[in-house]
Amino acid sequence: MEGVPLYTKHRMLHHLMDMDMDMDKDGWIVIGITEAALKKFIENDFKRPKGINRSHIFQRSKTSQMMFERKDWDIKSWWN
Repeated sequence: MEGVPLYTKHRMLHHLMDMDMDMDKDGWIVIGITEAALKKFIENDFKRPKGINRSHIFQRSKTSQMMFERKDWDIKSWWN
C-alpha cells in the first residue's frame, strides 16, 4: 500500500473492523462498559440508548498507525 495516505489506510481498516457493520466478530472488541452505561442498556431492553458513546482506551488511529508503519510484522504478530 505504498503511496496510500495513512488517513486512507486507517479508514479502510476501520471499515473492515467496524463491529457496527457486523463484518467480523473479532473486530474492535468491547473490553469494558461503565456501570452507568450498563444501566441505560438494561433500561432500554439492551438496545443502544441515546446518550451512550463508544470510547476507546487506545485511539484506533494510533493503533492503526503503528500497525501500518512498522515493517517487520509477520501475519500472526500483526493480527494479534
